[in-house]
Amino acid sequence: METSKADKEALIDQLTDLYNRWEEFLASKDEGAIIPPQSPAGLSIKDVIGHLRAWQQRSIAHLEGALSNTHPHFPEWSAKMRPDDEGNVDEYNAVIYNFYKDQPWSQVHGDWSAGFMHFIELARATDAESLFALGKYPWLPGYTLADVLTGSWEHHTEHLDKLRA
Repeated sequence: METSKADKEALIDQLTDLYNRWEEFLASKDEGAIIPPQSPAGLSIKDVIGHLRAWQQRSIAHLEGALSNTHPHFPEWSAKMRPDDEGNVDEYNAVIYNFYKDQPWSQVHGDWSAGFMHFIELARATDAESLFALGKYPWLPGYTLADVLTGSWEHHTEHLDKLRA
C-alpha cells in the first residue's frame, strides 16, 4: 500500500472514531442536558452541533467540488468566504447561531450526523493522490483536501474536548 493510501485510510479512521466518540457523548445526554447553554461561551450542546454542521457544509463542498471537478458550491452563509478566510469568524458564527437556534434538536443532530457520514463517504471516494495534491484545486490555494479532513477533525475534537471538560 502506498503511503498516501495508508495516510488516507488513517484520516478516515480518525474521522470515523471521532464520529463514534461524538455519538457516544451525545447518547449519554438527554434532551434536557442538550438544549440549555452550558459551554463557557453560553452555548448549548445543540448550538455547538449546529455550529459544527454549518462548518461541515463547507468541508463537504470542498470534497464534492473535487469529485465533480467543479468549483465548490458553498452554503449561502459562507458563499463570499475565501478558503483561508478567518477574519470574520465571529460574524459567521453569529449567522450560524441564528440559523440553528430555533431548529429542533432532532433536526440539528440528524443533519449533523448525516453530514458527517456523507463527509466520510466523500473522503473514501476521493483518490489518495487527489487528497494529498497541493495546488491541484485553484479554489483551495495553499491547502490540500487532506487539510480539509484534518481541519474538520481538529474542529470537532476541540469542541468535544471543551464540552467534556
